[in-house]
Amino acid sequence: METQAFSFCRQCTVADKCCTNLGPSFDLPAPIVTEAEARRIRLHLGEEPQSFVTPQVRPTDIGHIRTNADGRCVFHHDGRCAVYDARPFDCQVFPLDILRIGNGYYWVAFTEFCQQPMHLEAMLIYGESLLASKDFGFLQDFAWNISDHPCKLVYRVLKEIQPASLAPDLASKAHWQLDAP
Repeated sequence: METQAFSFCRQCTVADKCCTNLGPSFDLPAPIVTEAEARRIRLHLGEEPQSFVTPQVRPTDIGHIRTNADGRCVFHHDGRCAVYDARPFDCQVFPLDILRIGNGYYWVAFTEFCQQPMHLEAMLIYGESLLASKDFGFLQDFAWNISDHPCKLVYRVLKEIQPASLAPDLASKAHWQLDAP
Protein backbone atom coordinates (compact mmCIF):
# COMPACT_ATOMS: atom_id res chain seq x y z
CA MET A 1 0.00 0.00 0.00
CA GLU A 2 2.85 2.43 0.78
CA THR A 3 4.23 2.13 -2.76
CA GLN A 4 0.86 3.02 -4.26
CA ALA A 5 0.15 5.85 -1.81
CA PHE A 6 3.53 7.53 -2.20
CA SER A 7 4.32 6.69 -5.82
CA PHE A 8 4.55 10.43 -6.56
CA CYS A 9 7.88 10.46 -4.64
CA ARG A 10 9.53 8.67 -7.56
CA GLN A 11 8.78 11.66 -9.81
CA CYS A 12 10.05 14.25 -7.31
CA THR A 13 11.96 17.03 -9.07
CA VAL A 14 13.59 18.25 -5.85
CA ALA A 15 14.69 14.80 -4.75
CA ASP A 16 15.26 14.35 -1.04
CA LYS A 17 14.21 17.90 -0.11
CA CYS A 18 12.12 16.30 2.66
CA CYS A 19 15.30 14.70 4.11
CA THR A 20 17.76 17.54 3.51
CA ASN A 21 16.01 20.73 4.63
CA LEU A 22 15.35 19.86 8.28
CA GLY A 23 15.72 21.79 11.47
CA PRO A 24 15.20 25.32 12.78
CA SER A 25 16.97 27.05 9.86
CA PHE A 26 15.19 25.06 7.16
CA ASP A 27 11.74 24.25 5.76
CA LEU A 28 10.77 21.42 8.09
CA PRO A 29 11.19 20.41 11.71
CA ALA A 30 13.27 17.27 12.19
CA PRO A 31 11.09 14.16 12.29
CA ILE A 32 9.71 13.07 15.64
CA VAL A 33 11.00 9.77 16.99
CA THR A 34 9.36 7.88 19.86
CA GLU A 35 11.13 5.64 22.33
CA ALA A 36 9.84 2.51 20.57
CA GLU A 37 11.02 3.86 17.20
CA ALA A 38 14.44 4.71 18.66
CA ARG A 39 14.73 1.12 19.93
CA ARG A 40 13.78 -0.22 16.48
CA ILE A 41 16.36 2.03 14.77
CA ARG A 42 18.98 1.02 17.37
CA LEU A 43 18.38 -2.66 16.53
CA HIS A 44 18.55 -1.85 12.80
CA LEU A 45 21.79 0.16 13.04
CA GLY A 46 23.45 -1.16 16.16
CA GLU A 47 23.93 2.41 17.41
CA GLU A 48 22.69 3.94 20.65
CA PRO A 49 19.84 6.49 20.35
CA GLN A 50 22.08 9.30 21.64
CA SER A 51 23.83 9.20 18.26
CA PHE A 52 20.66 9.87 16.26
CA VAL A 53 18.06 11.44 18.60
CA THR A 54 18.26 14.97 19.99
CA PRO A 55 18.18 15.24 23.78
CA GLN A 56 14.79 16.09 25.19
CA VAL A 57 14.13 19.28 27.08
CA ARG A 58 11.36 17.92 29.32
CA PRO A 59 10.63 14.31 30.31
CA THR A 60 7.35 14.44 28.37
CA ASP A 61 8.99 15.47 25.09
CA ILE A 62 9.30 13.05 22.23
CA GLY A 63 12.72 13.23 20.60
CA HIS A 64 13.63 14.35 17.12
CA ILE A 65 16.05 12.82 14.67
CA ARG A 66 19.35 14.66 14.66
CA THR A 67 20.23 16.73 11.65
CA ASN A 68 23.58 17.86 10.33
CA ALA A 69 24.47 21.55 10.19
CA ASP A 70 23.49 21.60 6.51
CA GLY A 71 19.94 20.40 7.35
CA ARG A 72 20.39 16.78 6.26
CA CYS A 73 18.94 13.99 8.36
CA VAL A 74 21.75 11.96 9.96
CA PHE A 75 20.38 8.88 8.18
CA HIS A 76 20.48 10.46 4.70
CA HIS A 77 23.50 9.12 2.82
CA ASP A 78 24.10 9.24 -0.94
CA GLY A 79 20.46 10.12 -1.64
CA ARG A 80 19.12 7.17 0.38
CA CYS A 81 17.77 6.56 3.86
CA ALA A 82 20.00 4.29 5.95
CA VAL A 83 17.05 3.29 8.16
CA TYR A 84 14.28 3.19 5.56
CA ASP A 85 12.86 -0.12 6.81
CA ALA A 86 12.94 1.13 10.41
CA ARG A 87 12.12 4.79 9.81
CA PRO A 88 9.79 6.59 12.25
CA PHE A 89 6.05 7.13 11.73
CA ASP A 90 6.73 10.82 11.01
CA CYS A 91 8.90 9.85 8.02
CA GLN A 92 6.54 7.10 6.86
CA VAL A 93 3.57 9.45 6.48
CA PHE A 94 5.28 12.64 5.23
CA PRO A 95 4.03 14.89 3.55
CA LEU A 96 1.11 14.09 5.81
CA ASP A 97 1.22 15.21 9.42
CA ILE A 98 -1.11 15.34 12.39
CA LEU A 99 -2.01 18.66 13.98
CA ARG A 100 -4.10 19.40 17.06
CA ILE A 101 -6.55 22.15 16.13
CA GLY A 102 -8.74 23.20 19.05
CA ASN A 103 -9.84 19.98 20.73
CA GLY A 104 -9.50 17.83 17.61
CA TYR A 105 -6.72 15.97 15.84
CA TYR A 106 -6.47 16.32 12.07
CA TRP A 107 -4.56 14.80 9.21
CA VAL A 108 -2.96 17.58 7.17
CA ALA A 109 -0.91 17.49 3.96
CA PHE A 110 1.93 19.82 3.02
CA THR A 111 0.72 19.98 -0.57
CA GLU A 112 2.77 23.06 -1.44
CA PHE A 113 6.00 21.39 -0.34
CA CYS A 114 5.65 18.45 -2.69
CA GLN A 115 5.29 19.64 -6.26
CA GLN A 116 3.96 16.34 -7.67
CA PRO A 117 0.24 15.48 -7.75
CA MET A 118 -0.55 13.52 -4.60
CA HIS A 119 -2.87 10.57 -4.18
CA LEU A 120 -4.32 11.97 -0.96
CA GLU A 121 -6.96 9.26 -0.52
CA ALA A 122 -4.40 6.45 -0.80
CA MET A 123 -2.00 8.36 1.47
CA LEU A 124 -4.70 8.76 4.12
CA ILE A 125 -5.59 5.07 3.97
CA TYR A 126 -1.94 4.17 4.45
CA GLY A 127 -1.45 6.73 7.24
CA GLU A 128 -4.57 5.57 9.04
CA SER A 129 -3.45 1.95 8.78
CA LEU A 130 -0.22 2.90 10.58
CA LEU A 131 -2.03 5.07 13.12
CA ALA A 132 -4.52 2.30 13.95
CA SER A 133 -1.80 0.41 15.83
CA LYS A 134 -1.06 3.45 18.02
CA ASP A 135 -2.89 4.42 21.18
CA PHE A 136 -4.42 7.76 22.12
CA GLY A 137 -1.31 8.61 24.18
CA PHE A 138 0.77 8.43 21.00
CA LEU A 139 -1.65 10.76 19.22
CA GLN A 140 -1.57 13.24 22.12
CA ASP A 141 2.23 13.22 22.24
CA PHE A 142 2.83 13.14 18.48
CA ALA A 143 0.40 15.82 17.31
CA TRP A 144 1.64 19.39 17.25
CA ASN A 145 -0.65 22.06 18.60
CA ILE A 146 -1.30 24.26 15.57
CA SER A 147 0.06 27.35 17.35
CA ASP A 148 3.31 25.56 18.34
CA HIS A 149 4.12 23.85 15.05
CA PRO A 150 7.61 24.99 14.01
CA CYS A 151 6.90 24.48 10.32
CA LYS A 152 5.53 27.48 8.50
CA LEU A 153 4.71 25.57 5.31
CA VAL A 154 1.25 25.80 3.83
CA TYR A 155 -0.85 22.76 4.65
CA ARG A 156 -4.28 21.48 3.74
CA VAL A 157 -6.55 19.98 6.41
CA LEU A 158 -7.72 16.61 5.12
CA LYS A 159 -9.68 14.81 7.79
CA GLU A 160 -10.39 14.73 11.51
CA ILE A 161 -8.96 11.72 13.33
CA GLN A 162 -11.43 9.79 15.43
CA PRO A 163 -9.59 8.68 18.60
CA ALA A 164 -11.97 5.71 18.89
CA SER A 165 -10.25 4.23 15.81
CA LEU A 166 -6.94 3.95 17.70
CA ALA A 167 -5.70 1.00 19.73
CA PRO A 168 -6.88 1.20 23.36
CA ASP A 169 -4.41 2.45 25.97
CA LEU A 170 -3.25 -0.76 27.60
CA ALA A 171 -0.93 0.74 30.17
CA SER A 172 0.12 4.13 31.39
CA LYS A 173 2.48 5.85 29.01
CA ALA A 174 6.14 5.68 29.94
CA HIS A 175 8.11 8.72 28.86
CA TRP A 176 11.81 8.65 28.25
CA GLN A 177 14.76 10.94 28.50
CA LEU A 178 18.01 10.82 26.56
CA ASP A 179 21.12 12.13 28.22
CA ALA A 180 22.69 15.09 26.50
CA PRO A 181 25.87 14.15 24.60
